[in-house]
Amino acid sequence: MIDALYRGQDGSAAVKTLLQIRLAVVLMLLVAIAVVLTKNWFSLASLASISLSLCLAAHVPLLRGLKQLLLFDGIVILTVALLPFTVSGPPWVEVLGFSISKNGLLLAAMIIAKANIVMLAVMALSRGCNALQLAHALSELKMPSKLVILMQFCIRYIQVMQQEFFRLRQAMKCRGFQPKSNLHTWKSYGYLFGVMIIRAMERADRIWLAMKSRGYNGKFLSPEVQTIKTKDRLIFSAVIISIVSALLLGTVIQFFIQPMPPSIIQTISQWVQGII
Repeated sequence: MIDALYRGQDGSAAVKTLLQIRLAVVLMLLVAIAVVLTKNWFSLASLASISLSLCLAAHVPLLRGLKQLLLFDGIVILTVALLPFTVSGPPWVEVLGFSISKNGLLLAAMIIAKANIVMLAVMALSRGCNALQLAHALSELKMPSKLVILMQFCIRYIQVMQQEFFRLRQAMKCRGFQPKSNLHTWKSYGYLFGVMIIRAMERADRIWLAMKSRGYNGKFLSPEVQTIKTKDRLIFSAVIISIVSALLLGTVIQFFIQPMPPSIIQTISQWVQGII
């Protein structure tokens, strides 16, 4: 994803964004808020269908999307791995003497589902967007300029550090380096990361001088002026309506499926008896 943001257009100039980038950023935020605030599975299923529809509309490559989701899920699963063992509730099953609660398992599953729904929406809405366009869109949305510049440099130089790491690792392989569990291997890795840091600092100084010599004043000029078209407004409105409908539909289904509390049943019974 970092590579795609740096290269722009998801590695190809032929790929276009699904929405104008400002609207796409706002829509990412709204989808994330809706998913986080959702407490029932019916609304989550509806929101998942919206995210999948966005991926289909944006023509997200299937294999690349699955690969990114698997990498992302690895981090999320590590984050929620202890929830089934720590959340209180009736035990569901025991593993090696540790009881797994049903509430904890459902909570972990819901967090994983929410994370994947948001990730799918971000993949669809950010496809075809590069770092400079994203930074300009955030500036137009009145985000703090220092935060925008920091984000842009992070995206750019994570990719630079990645390239430097690959070059140094290839040089080590050409010299016959084979990683083993010994002191020489750990010293070699230490030298590797030390050289990366030193080269990054030297490169940062050179880039700063180059930027100052070109009149950098704390802002990056936009590569192009993007206007919000009628198609963008229609797609944005349709997605907003779909999100609201998904939340309402899930709430209504949850209300009719779950059993009513005894107090409400008693109140309704007394009201009916009073009418009769």
